[in-house]
Amino acid sequence: MAKIFNAGIKEWNTTFKIHKNMSIDGVKGRIEKAMNVQMNIELDKLEKKLLFLASVGSTAPFIGFFGTVYGIMNSFSAIATSKSTTSLL
Repeated sequence: MAKIFNAGIKEWNTTFKIHKNMSIDGVKGRIEKAMNVQMNIELDKLEKKLLFLASVGSTAPFIGFFGTVYGIMNSFSAIATSKSTTSLL
């Protein structure tokens, strides 16, 4: 958001330095265009990271399930080694 705002401010400063007699509508149009360009740049950056986020999000439940299965296997292994379930308490 800050980069989009800064793009608008920079365009506003540039427009008033170079085109001092430009109409308000012209200034507004230039600022909107500069902000839209910067917004598209920022959206492209975010969309590139979206694929990684989707991959992590889809595999996370399986990793959690693997941890649960591993813990249960260790519990059963400890019970089998002790040959008694009461000594583990």
